[in-house]
Amino acid sequence: MSEGDATGAGPLRPDDPAEVGPYRLLGRLGTGRLGVTYLARSAEGRAVALRVVEERLARDAAFRARLGETVEAARRVEPGPLLVPFVDANTGGADAADGDGGDAGAPLWLATAYVEAPSLARLVAERGPLPAEAARETATALATALATLHDAGLTHGALTPSAVLMTEDGPRLVDFGLAHVPRPESASLGDPLLGDPDYLSPERLLGLPETEASDVCTLGAVLHFAAVGRPPYELGDLGGTGSAYQRAVATQRIVHERPDHAAVPDPALRALIAACTDRNPTARPSAAGLPRLLEQPVPAAPPPPAPPPGHPPVSATARAATVTAPAVGPPPAAPPPFPAGPGGPPPGAKPRAVGGGRRTGLAVLAGVLCLALVVVAVVLVSQGSDSDPSASPSGDSTTDGQGGGVAPNGKLGFTWGLTATDAARAVGGDDSYARFVGVWRTDSSVVLGTSEGMTAHDPATGEVLWSWQPPDDGLVCSMSHRTSEDVGAFTYGVFNSEVGGIEQCHQLQTIALDSGEAVWDSPVSLTGEGATGFPNLTGGYALSIGDGVVSAAYAGPATTADHGTTDLVAVDAETGEVRWTTDLGGEAMPDGCRLSGFAQALADVVYAVANCEDDAAPQLLAFDDPTSAEPQRIPAGLTGCAPMSNDLVTGLMTAGQDHLVVGCQWNESASSALYAYTPGVGLPMLVDMTGVSADALNDEFNPSHTPGNLLVDGGTLYVPHGEEVVTGGGPSDGVVAIDLTTGQQLWSYTHDGSTSTTLLTATDSGVEIIAERDGAPPSLYLVNEEGPLEGTPLKEQADALLSGTSAPLGVHTGEHLAIAFPDAFSDDDPMLGVMPSAARDEER
Repeated sequence: MSEGDATGAGPLRPDDPAEVGPYRLLGRLGTGRLGVTYLARSAEGRAVALRVVEERLARDAAFRARLGETVEAARRVEPGPLLVPFVDANTGGADAADGDGGDAGAPLWLATAYVEAPSLARLVAERGPLPAEAARETATALATALATLHDAGLTHGALTPSAVLMTEDGPRLVDFGLAHVPRPESASLGDPLLGDPDYLSPERLLGLPETEASDVCTLGAVLHFAAVGRPPYELGDLGGTGSAYQRAVATQRIVHERPDHAAVPDPALRALIAACTDRNPTARPSAAGLPRLLEQPVPAAPPPPAPPPGHPPVSATARAATVTAPAVGPPPAAPPPFPAGPGGPPPGAKPRAVGGGRRTGLAVLAGVLCLALVVVAVVLVSQGSDSDPSASPSGDSTTDGQGGGVAPNGKLGFTWGLTATDAARAVGGDDSYARFVGVWRTDSSVVLGTSEGMTAHDPATGEVLWSWQPPDDGLVCSMSHRTSEDVGAFTYGVFNSEVGGIEQCHQLQTIALDSGEAVWDSPVSLTGEGATGFPNLTGGYALSIGDGVVSAAYAGPATTADHGTTDLVAVDAETGEVRWTTDLGGEAMPDGCRLSGFAQALADVVYAVANCEDDAAPQLLAFDDPTSAEPQRIPAGLTGCAPMSNDLVTGLMTAGQDHLVVGCQWNESASSALYAYTPGVGLPMLVDMTGVSADALNDEFNPSHTPGNLLVDGGTLYVPHGEEVVTGGGPSDGVVAIDLTTGQQLWSYTHDGSTSTTLLTATDSGVEIIAERDGAPPSLYLVNEEGPLEGTPLKEQADALLSGTSAPLGVHTGEHLAIAFPDAFSDDDPMLGVMPSAARDEER
């Protein structure tokens, strides 16, 4: 909060000092990133806004050094009429105004001139958005003020509506130079030191250096607020009661989502704001050049991009929904203090690592979740309304197959490939970006799922065979880990901007992979009558399809949370008829067990993980009666596992044809444990993790898509070989094969010199892996217990393969290997690459 937010300071508290340095304190103006700001007066009678740095920062030597640099730079700035002058400081060194550096043991402080004027934040709150002409004048003044700072070699770094004082003579900037405050490694959204979430540039959140372009980005957000009365994302306060999920959602939105500025009434100002808030810092205009942009005519909107070859355009009529979904009830009130808030983060993917190759760590979201586990890759797409897709009566399903002879594009070094932009356009999406959701296969196609929809491609050429798109600009939330008889299950919904700004994943449907048509006549609603909550992306932990049943997250009347649920629904896989639902709202069942939100269907039974009051270890439950929501507890719990929670992302659950695999946080450390269960054959078995890269498995606790680096093929589980580390990482350098019936290892293979190994697909002839070595391009190998059968250098594909922190996912179809990249977060990032496989279907 700036001094202008409290014209006439509030009273001092009993524990406030009477004096700081040469200044007598008169009252409190507020609390901000550095600490408390006071109204103070010098012996000469000059009023100042004096910021006293909080002790945790003052003890940090790096902070003190940077603070000194900030003060030195601020002294060089000629404030003029647009900047509030810097007056004085004690940084514990030679920066105090009296020249002796002040008292090294005294509090650190900064003093600027006190200007009694309302801030832009207060003015808009009291009077509403600025008129168009006033908004333009404010844009010109603030751009000129930033240009003055930039010319002096200083960036503002803390530009918010509260840092703009609206004087009678025009706007004036305060708080400049706070970009030089070091970003703590542990800082996550909600930490005041990081800054107001609604006015953070993507690069600041990613821990990159603040630049002049960062100021321009936050200026765009401030101008959006001035013109509309609310910030672009409406994230609110993410500290205090803000959940880890909400913070991760907001992180993904800031880093990857394009803000929607449609509400800005002035076209020229709207265009300027859009240019300022470009996700790419190098594409933003300079502050000095912004006033000229307001004078330029606004070009007409470009026509929508042409669809890829062989794919007919989707008409506006075809995109319209034909059936309205059942009402979900009034949107719940936003939980204070989080009034608004993505679908990746993406739970969906982890942001791209900065300054290193794939799997160099989880730095971007390490501070968001406990135990260094990465949450959702939640990257939001467009806002829509409730709608009901059912078959090509379900959303928009388009089949072509008329194009024949489509040539492979050779993109990304693969036989053919798709970037995030290509994937959005392939489904006919309006956006130029799509979030990765999942990938399926048939014997003759590869099906890519994104937030924009799903497309089936010819594996040899990339030709689009069919596409399915949710209606009314909706979004696809999650896809089942596996398919059953070439039918997959998926959830979809809309972006709910009224409740935390998250995906509302309230529809369930199944789709035939050979045609792209919905299997059920109408989707199943995942919100019961009277529900005030709804499933979000964490519902991906419960989505699955077995031979006879589909499971998914469900919100009934007992679900009162604003988002997310641990309740379940079971649906007949053939007819779409609901068999049963639970409606516990997070409360315990009669036997004292609480559902965790993790579930998988196997054959005709739904299995779920629960945390039970009479046992410290999570328990495995079997909903084996098709007519009843009362499960049977499987004897012997998941001993050694910490309690599992879909909200905190502390586990995984997946299934093969006849086996369940449950991953959990080991109770004694931050490492992973795996259990295997074969129904009808004994009890859940703790998997022998000797020589397994448990840290690599931690990375795959992700609800958005099939776990990477964990392959189930027949009765065998394949996991990465590597150092048995608790935290901090370690190289994965091979493969471990495990018998799912006994939990015992069958064989292991170590790839000499490998610094990272990614498991892609499992076949009867071996496991296809990508192995990386220092100083050499990655290579594709087919490996079995006898060692590598083949090795193919992937020099041309290296950029794509090393582009993210999440493990690529592989599927094998025909003679081709399709590799999906969950970390496709920007327009040109690789999302799918297809190349010749080291194994063939006849070998399976």
